[in-house]
Amino acid sequence: ALGVAEVLVLKAHKGQVLNGAEDAAESRIDSQTHTFESYGPAQVAMLKNAIVLKKGQYLFYCTAKNPDTYEEVFNHVI
Repeated sequence: ALGVAEVLVLKAHKGQVLNGAEDAAESRIDSQTHTFESYGPAQVAMLKNAIVLKKGQYLFYCTAKNPDTYEEVFNHVI
């Protein structure tokens, strides 16, 4: 079965900007949504609840059934 569950944490080098990575994560969500919209309602629901956030020099991206759980761990560790 095809799935959309993904977790990504990036750390930028000092002085580098995460905007490009954030844009890429948002594009990934859009692309996956387009792919699954006609036959994967469960996957589309997960994609609509995806989390993309920046915290300092870190970028967090998560598509999962419970992305808040992953976000909580990320926020606790970073």
